[in-house]
Amino acid sequence: MSIRDSIRDELYGDGPEAELKSERQAAAYENLLDDDEDPWAATKELLIYAIVEAGILGLIFFAPHWVAGFAYEVRAMPYIIVMIFALGFLISFRSIKLLRTRVFKKDPTEEDGIAAAYTRDIDRENRFNNWLLGAAGGLVNLIGFFLLLALFA
Repeated sequence: MSIRDSIRDELYGDGPEAELKSERQAAAYENLLDDDEDPWAATKELLIYAIVEAGILGLIFFAPHWVAGFAYEVRAMPYIIVMIFALGFLISFRSIKLLRTRVFKKDPTEEDGIAAAYTRDIDRENRFNNWLLGAAGGLVNLIGFFLLLALFA
């Protein structure tokens, strides 16, 4: 088999198996991109994060010694810290973004001009504040997790 044939097979596939694999990958990408168009995708995502957070709080309240034994294990500690911070970050980041896009949304007026809707989307300060408040939410979640764990365990 020449290099040309191997490159062609890599690019275009070499039979029905490759075509089926490509169709499955295309369907997965389509499902991923459909979430961007779904107006309720962000709310569903926030609900999933809140359910996970409630599950962790339930474990702390009802099985604190088991959670403490797992959380204070030296090998698991970095993973626990990253997971709890990420969960707090995602909850606060998504909440702030939903509030800004749905509750505190500013509609452009006639005095703003034709390109007012586009200049609103380019507002970098709000985006920076979203990330900053998300990180603050992650830190608050992390501190709260270990404080609750210290109180109940």
